[in-house]
Amino acid sequence: MYRVVMPALEMAQETGTLLRWLKQEGEQVQRGEPLMEIETDKVTLEIEAGGSGLLAQVNAAPGDVVPVGQVIALLLAEGEAALTPRPPLPQGEGESVSGRGTSGKRGGTEVSPTQQGSRSRGAEGQLAASPLARRLAAEHGVDLRHVIAASGRVTKADVEAWLEKQPAGGRTAASPLARRLAGEHDIDLAALNGSGPEGAVLAGDVRAAATEAEAASAAETIVAAAEPTLVHELRRLVPLTGMRGAIAARTQASAQAAPHISLTLSADMRAALLLQQQLSSAVETASGHKLTLTAVLARVVAVTLGSHPRLNAQLLEDGIHELRPVNLGVAVALDGGLLVPVIRDCEGLGLAELQGRLNDMAQRARMRQLTSSEMGGGSFTLSNLGMYGIEHFTAIINPPEVAILAVGAVQERVVADAGQAAVRPMLQMTINVDHRAVDGAVAAAFLRDVKLLLEDPWSLLV
Repeated sequence: MYRVVMPALEMAQETGTLLRWLKQEGEQVQRGEPLMEIETDKVTLEIEAGGSGLLAQVNAAPGDVVPVGQVIALLLAEGEAALTPRPPLPQGEGESVSGRGTSGKRGGTEVSPTQQGSRSRGAEGQLAASPLARRLAAEHGVDLRHVIAASGRVTKADVEAWLEKQPAGGRTAASPLARRLAGEHDIDLAALNGSGPEGAVLAGDVRAAATEAEAASAAETIVAAAEPTLVHELRRLVPLTGMRGAIAARTQASAQAAPHISLTLSADMRAALLLQQQLSSAVETASGHKLTLTAVLARVVAVTLGSHPRLNAQLLEDGIHELRPVNLGVAVALDGGLLVPVIRDCEGLGLAELQGRLNDMAQRARMRQLTSSEMGGGSFTLSNLGMYGIEHFTAIINPPEVAILAVGAVQERVVADAGQAAVRPMLQMTINVDHRAVDGAVAAAFLRDVKLLLEDPWSLLV
């Protein structure tokens, strides 16, 4: 039996919206086949089946907002019976939304009816309780000794059941992140209409309420401080929800957690521009697209990363993971946001194939048609704003990656050449690295080698 759950595809993701099932209940599903389509704060994604079997016990319908990790269907092997009873499968202890729970299941194991009312203590005499149960109890000041355990130890469901019975009227169902944000912004959760399952309040609901409150407060300040003829009207309120909210949370977390250091270097682009010009026709014939400077830069970065493994890495809880191959993320600007599709095994691609993938991914990113595998697993990110005429900028690292390279426009500048003033097409490049994983000298060596390859790019053809 394989349990189909709502996947977590983004940092701080709490829920996903089921848009449609791509297989019907009772239909046979093979591992790797498209199974369902979901929507997150950023993108619409097609999810592949992680196992094989008969699709059964579907308990989420199109349009349902489902907490990450909640079981929404089963894939049954031949001769395997579905679970009974039929009602929606309970959430495990990893569920995102906490509230009035009735789940009697823990860690994938059903609770036996004969265990109701039991209470268990560990080998040292301490009350046995799951980590989530202890955290929930601490949040609400519950003495676990008063909670009746449905099995061998106190679970999150037991604590929720105890809270349900309290005369204080229970508590508003809300995700942990929503509770924290509500405390930071002094917002009453009970006053909000939750958009989550069964009306649970999610972080986006709290952010929207906080934005609305701040806008109202700002408007009141303007009215009180200005003459009536000078009062500004609010043209449009853009709440920090959806893609904008996800970007805000992710970039803030990166800026706060990762100590960024920046290094900038300029490269003479005469040879790179000549290469682009001479190969443009051949690349267009092979890929259907003209060769762009972004493709040349992506190829140079991928090749250089092969000799700088510390930058082709992710910083995780257990340490720095130096990776292979190079999975290069290339930032794509959208209306109202930003996506970073990932080109896998980038250093193994020629310019024609690389250009084709860049165009394909950029187009599908703008149409919100990227798959989950194309949005995750990056090892390094390239961000190019040269097409907007930007000469120089710094970018925020895309965690858990440890570095991001920002490149601006090619600008003609006067430089010294053999003691003489000369006009050269110059490109400014700035690398931002997480100093927890990468030292300045390591980043400088990488940037130097990128410059050398851009100024003598013919080795890319070897």
